[in-house]
Amino acid sequence: MNGIKHLFSPPYHAQSNGCAEICVKKVKNAIKKAKTEGKDIQESLEKFLFDYRVADHSSTKVSPSKMMFGRNIKTRLDLIRPSQKLINDLKVQSQIDNFGGKQRNFELGEKVVVKDFSNKEPTWIPGEISRKSGNVTFDIALEKGKIVRRHSNQIRSRMSASPYTDPTAEATAELATENQCSDLIEKSSCVSEDISIDPETAIIGSDAPLAAGNRYNLRSKNKS
Repeated sequence: MNGIKHLFSPPYHAQSNGCAEICVKKVKNAIKKAKTEGKDIQESLEKFLFDYRVADHSSTKVSPSKMMFGRNIKTRLDLIRPSQKLINDLKVQSQIDNFGGKQRNFELGEKVVVKDFSNKEPTWIPGEISRKSGNVTFDIALEKGKIVRRHSNQIRSRMSASPYTDPTAEATAELATENQCSDLIEKSSCVSEDISIDPETAIIGSDAPLAAGNRYNLRSKNKS
């Protein structure tokens, strides 16, 4: 089944399954060493198995943990390597510098408003930053003592005296105001006057004759 073929070794002949016997031998040696040095056997066995699982195997050329999880698990040797958080921060800063990104940082104890999804329509409710749980996620303490976790995109600083104002509504109102202003400017610039033009005294940009009903930028012959 599943392309697996089970091979049985002869009874009472451990040499037929040499790989398994070598593994058993290494485990027994680790236990004997722990007993000789007076260490806790269970803890020593766990450390030995951990080191065995992160070491590259001679047959597969990769560690057992990588074969199982698809990645190398963190070991004590990783502590002397550059911090992954530092590498990620440098990448984020590079994105901001090159593409004009925006990074939202909030301090512990900062007053904010966060999105509340308990209702059918999301609303903004006041809260306070209690803990940074990830690179872009924060735990917020609400006024009733409830702790919620939100992404930085779902948090806004509470800088004004009216913290309950929906930033989305503010943006919509601002856009509507801009549209009204542009409409007024467009209407005022389109006011027309009745102008009588004599084809004999006016010319177009070129010397072509003026046709009735055509609209061109006209100038008088008498003016320089």
